[in-house]
Amino acid sequence: MVAVVLRSTTAGAILEATREAADNTVRVAGVKVGRVTDIKADRQNGLVIVDLVVNHGTHLGPQTEADIALETLLGAKYIRLKGPVTQPYLEDLPSNDARRTIPVE
Repeated sequence: MVAVVLRSTTAGAILEATREAADNTVRVAGVKVGRVTDIKADRQNGLVIVDLVVNHGTHLGPQTEADIALETLLGAKYIRLKGPVTQPYLEDLPSNDARRTIPVE
């Protein structure tokens, strides 16, 4: 598993949506590739931080973006990752590299 971080300044909407997505899936092109592991508020910087892990071998480029999508009609949500898959892949970057942080739309 490869750890990735999502950060958003739209704290209210993202926190509410992702709170429901805890332990839910992360998908790329509709395929489950990981899961949400933690959600926390960074109140000092006005951010919501969502930690997730993706399966080893899931290549995400540094221009990867995320959004929160509806999974079922009953309101279950998931994190949808999208964007060009270019090198360097996120899993090849050091864990403290800022490019491992994915913006949420």
